[in-house]
Amino acid sequence: MKGLLFGDADKLAAWMASGQADLKRYMEGLPDEDFLRKKTKPFYLEHGSVQAKWLIEIVTPAQHHRGQMFNYMKVLGCEGMYY
Repeated sequence: MKGLLFGDADKLAAWMASGQADLKRYMEGLPDEDFLRKKTKPFYLEHGSVQAKWLIEIVTPAQHHRGQMFNYMKVLGCEGMYY
């Protein structure tokens, strides 16, 4: 295996799982009113979006990059370790 050690793959998978758990805990902890109406704004936008929209904006690329990571790990010989 070139470039990625099995320990690194374990750390990467754990890091992604931890981030997903943090996001889930945050979103589930919001009262319905906040989830649907509370707006937050990143530094690069002039307007805010409600938390429900942010959830979609976060999950879509996260799943895309998750797929990229697993394809990369498969190429490196880690197939079957994390699914």
